[in-house]
Amino acid sequence: MGCNGPRMLSLKQPYASATVSSSKNWKNIENRTRVLFPLSDEHKDHRMKPYQRPQAIKINIVNFAKQLDNDLLRSEVFVRKVCSDAIEALYHQKNIQRVNGGIKELIVVGDLHGSYASLMKILDLLGNKIKTKSCHFVFNGDYVDRGDGQLSVLMLLAWLRSKYPDHVFLNRGNHEHETMNRKEYHHGRNFVEELEERAYDHLYEECFMSLFNAMPLATIWQDRVFIVHGGPPRPHELRQWESVDTIDRMNGDILQHMIFADMLWSDPTKEASITGWRKGKRGKGGLFSERYTKEFLKAVDCQLLVRSHQCVRGGCDWVHGRKVCTIFSAENYVGLENRGAVIVVKNCGDELKCNCVQF
Repeated sequence: MGCNGPRMLSLKQPYASATVSSSKNWKNIENRTRVLFPLSDEHKDHRMKPYQRPQAIKINIVNFAKQLDNDLLRSEVFVRKVCSDAIEALYHQKNIQRVNGGIKELIVVGDLHGSYASLMKILDLLGNKIKTKSCHFVFNGDYVDRGDGQLSVLMLLAWLRSKYPDHVFLNRGNHEHETMNRKEYHHGRNFVEELEERAYDHLYEECFMSLFNAMPLATIWQDRVFIVHGGPPRPHELRQWESVDTIDRMNGDILQHMIFADMLWSDPTKEASITGWRKGKRGKGGLFSERYTKEFLKAVDCQLLVRSHQCVRGGCDWVHGRKVCTIFSAENYVGLENRGAVIVVKNCGDELKCNCVQF
């Protein structure tokens, strides 16, 4: 069964937006030291020493997030080290990573698109659960493009993934791709443009493409919840589901593999004329019906599909008989005045209890 009736919670107290440092300051940093990637032992021992103090690891996550945005990202060595550690934590995971164990609570965060203020709200509200290791966090892709704090969002999540490898997980979204990161947008800038403003554009191919390639495509939580950025693949690819983990995601363009393109780009539909899966208007992926959702969940032996990829006004939207939940976490996305949300799922034995927490 799916969730037993979603409940909508709201963060009532206003939260001051996180300060995003002016990009003009990044170009004026003198004597920037460029190092090879991955870091050599010399760089780790010498230049990383200021960032390996015990108090830098034990401090409150929200306080560290502010320190990262205001100070730590000035160091190219720090950025490279965070990328290197995250890649090491990610690349050995299967394309469809499975998260099991005794923890009974799951929090899924949807598209952030460089909204550091939205991420700060989420961590302020629920971040203590990471520190106490009382739940699993799955961030479901689209960390960059359009927002003002793209590098801050990506580096904080990469840092959390390496520091809490058994409790924080990252899925890849369709925007973790070079085509999207160089695309011209009517609202906001792309990821490469932000890197250029910070004088970090040389790091895109040296570090960030490898980081994106290392991210798994989906997560199965407790053998019950399937979490993916877009949706299920078309029927032909679904029939070959058993071979999905044999595809090499670290080399080449993952969109050359139709099954991956479908998983990153597909959307649910309520159109009565669509009874299965068919191509959509995005150019990649397709549209899947309620009947196809049931077929997919049966094929992967799960009860609920949590996905992102679409901006929904309330931050959370349920379709297909509450078998599919869309989560979008970037509030006021490109001026649309939408709310952000996350979904909290609790494994209560025979049933799943789900709350959508808005902010």
